[in-house]
Amino acid sequence: MSNSRVHLAQTVLFGWGLVLAGGLPKPATAQETGLEDGVSLPTLIVTAEKREQSLQDVPLSVSAIDDLEQEDAGVENVDDMASRVPSLYISNAATASSFMSLRGIVSQQTPGAPAGIGVYVDGVIRMDPLSALMTNVDLLDVERVEVLRGPQGTLWGRNTEAGAINIVTRRPDNEARAKARVTVGDEGYRVGEISANMPLIDQEMFLSLAGVRTLRDGFSTNTVSGKDVDDIDEGMFRGKLRWLPISGLDVQLTVDKAEARDGSYDYSYVSGSDLSNATPRKITSDRDDQREHHDSYGFSLDLSYDMDVARITSITAYRKNKTENFGDTDFSAYDLTGAFSEFEQEQWTQELRLASKEGDGRLDWLVGVFLFDTRHDDRLDSTTGTDAPLLGMPEGYPLSVGSNSLQEEGQAVFGSLTYALTDRWSLTGGLRYEHEEKDFSSSGLLYGAPVRFDEDANYSEFLPKLSLSYTWSPDIMAYASLSQGARSGGFNSPLVSATGNTYDNELSTSYELGLKSTWWDRRLRLNAAVFRMDIDDQQIGQTVPGTAFVITTNAGESRNYGVELEMQAAVTEELVIIANGAYLDTEFKDYVDPSAGADYSGNSAPLAPEYTYLLAAQYNKPIGGLLLGARMELQGTGRVYFDSANSLSQDPYALLNLRLGLSSDDWSVVLWGKNLTDEDYVRYASAYGADALAVYGAPRTFGVTASYAF
Repeated sequence: MSNSRVHLAQTVLFGWGLVLAGGLPKPATAQETGLEDGVSLPTLIVTAEKREQSLQDVPLSVSAIDDLEQEDAGVENVDDMASRVPSLYISNAATASSFMSLRGIVSQQTPGAPAGIGVYVDGVIRMDPLSALMTNVDLLDVERVEVLRGPQGTLWGRNTEAGAINIVTRRPDNEARAKARVTVGDEGYRVGEISANMPLIDQEMFLSLAGVRTLRDGFSTNTVSGKDVDDIDEGMFRGKLRWLPISGLDVQLTVDKAEARDGSYDYSYVSGSDLSNATPRKITSDRDDQREHHDSYGFSLDLSYDMDVARITSITAYRKNKTENFGDTDFSAYDLTGAFSEFEQEQWTQELRLASKEGDGRLDWLVGVFLFDTRHDDRLDSTTGTDAPLLGMPEGYPLSVGSNSLQEEGQAVFGSLTYALTDRWSLTGGLRYEHEEKDFSSSGLLYGAPVRFDEDANYSEFLPKLSLSYTWSPDIMAYASLSQGARSGGFNSPLVSATGNTYDNELSTSYELGLKSTWWDRRLRLNAAVFRMDIDDQQIGQTVPGTAFVITTNAGESRNYGVELEMQAAVTEELVIIANGAYLDTEFKDYVDPSAGADYSGNSAPLAPEYTYLLAAQYNKPIGGLLLGARMELQGTGRVYFDSANSLSQDPYALLNLRLGLSSDDWSVVLWGKNLTDEDYVRYASAYGADALAVYGAPRTFGVTASYAF
């Protein structure tokens, strides 16, 4: 069946599902405010501006997904979340090959590279791009996830040029409770999760514990051995101790540990650049011991104190991450080449903020400082294998062998003021100054020749923001904003490329117009934004010709613009309809890539789908003391390019998901299916000489999830 017919069939099936269902679980609720009309949508409370506000009062583009929406929609990992957020795209390749983009800006995955999209867990930034995308670990016992689109440098700081993902986990409290959840699905999919909260001293000290373990067989098969290659085995533990020693003082200590023992390198080989020539989820390799291992642990100390006129907050954190990869790099049935790599990253961060109390007069203000110290060390060992003599090369020849080290230190001061000019007009101004120092060293062998590179650099930027909002009525607010973003420069390893060892700062100016509105007696929420981003020296990941290695280069000038829409409607007390979408247009205005000797001016940016959308219906029907719930979703993605040459692309596709469950106050059982039409689609691809390597998205999957709360 052609793609167009598949999409038509999916749309018709989805439409009939809405008619037959008559509706479907309830909408996302970060916090409910007790509206009298049971049909009204509840208020969403977020901390996008580092203070509690209604989502509808925040003059920027924000999506919020709370714990109830996660359960209703079956959101188990970061990739599940991406399909629900306009302009957010995440490839679900093996973790070390995963990429995330927001509004056309891609977070690079080379060790030590600045992210471009900040990922925060309980206010602590994940500076390591590999640990930031570990799929399941950060959505454990989560209260809500906020995705802030557009430059967030003023308040969130370091390398948040495209936006920030703010993951807020549940704080311990005085209620004793526990919950267990088990999921079993096809392809050996198994998930066990448990969380508990308990008071240690009544009204004063509380403890929460949570853990999860996820197992799954691989979706891809090695045609040489017949074995799966991309299996996963991941787990995490988090513990929190909260203490309220005196009135106004809140102290929270958090410790966490995560690990992943996954298979790796699920690349399907493609002859030429036409990705339709690939056989989905079939790889060719002489090795079955390919692997991708991750270990991450850390702690944070969060202190806040409410004074008469202000609140002071301090967050001190330490993290350490380690990643090991081993894989076949010739993608053939012969032992020609292989590579082992190891990455270690260690970070200390400290943030101190002083903010006015909410509702104190016409002026809200916030000032703060941020400090960080981080170190990245990595080692690469890529050599020829036992069959290399077939190509006239000796066994054990050092293609790329050596180590890299990067030391970074930085300081920032920032502030933000919001002044109510009148009862309707409000003006917000913010400014952040950041200074970073980087020291890089590398040494080893590249194709048998010794290489060495030592360099240090300093980067300083002022990041301003100006926003003007107008409240038409208690339910309608419009805003306009102007902000600047930056991503610091850095270094490429000479172990993977003999040229282009440095890349420059990326600077951007963003313009945005937005609308936050609630209609139909608060039964319909409609938010929209249009934006334009002008980018100088955009940092782009490029594959080194003839290899699978990726380095960072600079495009001279780029321009991104788009439209984002989020709608949620409580049609009845039982039925909720959700429609989210984005249209994105990206263009390199001036980009000559020295590594490939090619001019990409006029091309679209990679990993930036032309459009994305989510259409969903939720239905809850009380039946004899139980609750019958159902959910149907259609997730669509437009054409996406995977390289700057625009030679590798995926045609538009749509995925159909369905959930059907029964629950009481204590337990729930849910049957679920994803990608029900078994659509084949590529999530990531890269050039490999004159050919290509492609990573496919998950096929049709199904299973059952049961939970019990006590």
